[in-house]
Amino acid sequence: MKKAKAFNADLNFFFEYFKPISITLYKRMDKDMNLTNTMKTVFNNLFLQIWELFPAFCKRTDDLSENNNNFSKDHASQIYQILEIKNLNRIWKSVISGLHMLAKHKDNGNFGKTFAPRFSKKLLNIYMELDQMGPSLECNKQELAKILLDTIQGFANVVDGNVLAGQFQTCMQIISDPKHVNNLELQANILDIVIRLSSSLPLEIKEQVFAERI
Repeated sequence: MKKAKAFNADLNFFFEYFKPISITLYKRMDKDMNLTNTMKTVFNNLFLQIWELFPAFCKRTDDLSENNNNFSKDHASQIYQILEIKNLNRIWKSVISGLHMLAKHKDNGNFGKTFAPRFSKKLLNIYMELDQMGPSLECNKQELAKILLDTIQGFANVVDGNVLAGQFQTCMQIISDPKHVNNLELQANILDIVIRLSSSLPLEIKEQVFAERI
């Protein structure tokens, strides 16, 4: 299946062909009571393999400009919905890896302006809540945490400076909030995010943010 990425790198192709197959597999696993455990395992592996293709399509897509429909608002909504469903966390790493590729794309201007701010906020929330997911997490926590931070930093490089400053300010407010002082896991996660955001924050905005906190 992974050879498919060599033949068609159009993101529309992924959403029109591969994603519907993944939905069919997911529904069969979720609702078909007659499936044996062996078949469920096979379907789950196929489901995971389909989404492992997503980063390659994102990396190889030719055009992300506003006039092209390679990554549309509908596509963005579909991906955002996946990040909203915790039962789908087993494909989050692949989905977020794809978003990271889009942020690094040569035509990332429209992506950074239109989609990155919303996705960035969502990824910040996922990273902050990662320790609370516990046994419900169906993927490697360390690997997911790394791609989350890498993508948060990638988005920080393409979003508007005011958006980035707002995210940084929000993180600093959470750190200093008395009700979170004893939540060491949350504090550590926020600091991880602050470090990644600050690497992309212009010096004048850093000075402004810290001045407002004095």
